[in-house]
Amino acid sequence: MSIICNVIAHRGNKSSFPENTLESFVSALDLGATAIELDVQITSDQTAVISHDVELTRCCGTQGNITQMTVEQLNTVTAYEPQRFGTQFYGIRMPTLQSVVYRLNTYKNIEVFVEIKTESIQHHGRIHAINCLHTSLKKANFNWTLISFDAAVLKEAQLRFSWKTGWVLSEDNSWDIESISYMQPQFIFASLDALKAHTDKLPFGQWDWVIYGVNNVDDLKYILARNIFSFETDRLDFMLKAISDDMALCHTSIN
Repeated sequence: MSIICNVIAHRGNKSSFPENTLESFVSALDLGATAIELDVQITSDQTAVISHDVELTRCCGTQGNITQMTVEQLNTVTAYEPQRFGTQFYGIRMPTLQSVVYRLNTYKNIEVFVEIKTESIQHHGRIHAINCLHTSLKKANFNWTLISFDAAVLKEAQLRFSWKTGWVLSEDNSWDIESISYMQPQFIFASLDALKAHTDKLPFGQWDWVIYGVNNVDDLKYILARNIFSFETDRLDFMLKAISDDMALCHTSIN
């Protein structure tokens, strides 16, 4: 039997560790995730750091805006997610993209989806944001793909560096094959809710669909019924166990 599902750890193993930290990423890969997704913001001194939120309140329990702070200033705060974990992980640091690349270079056969966040694109501009990412990603020895809601930043990345891209669709985007074909992505990302809102036949092409927010077996069965085999989950341990327990769920026979 071989697994046909691509199980992507959304912000790492965030059910057990603070999201978007080295500890979360390492745990996810060690558990058996085939890929991880991470988020990038850019500091005032043009350093790419790993954070979903541009504000520090939720993940660091303090005030501050990443785009208006230097990386040296960020090194004085801890990304311990106090609302979820209390002080259990106090002292854990917000990693730079460079430090993540160095750590993940020790793994083989992994895929990393790098999402550049809208706040940093708007603050620094598309070209500058892409250049900041390039500084670190050019040193990566693993497969990676730039993903974004911002279609223009993806096109710019394709033109400047021939990067692989993944377009993140919202419910408001046009899901027609013409729009997607113009973007020429390797991946199309959409939320489970957005997928359920689009009941028409999905446009398939030279891209793979990835659905995020798949956190239980019924969710997985739903996307499989729509011929989608890649998903992001916030409950990595649970979903890997569910797939392991039900060998027919996400496996195929090898003839």
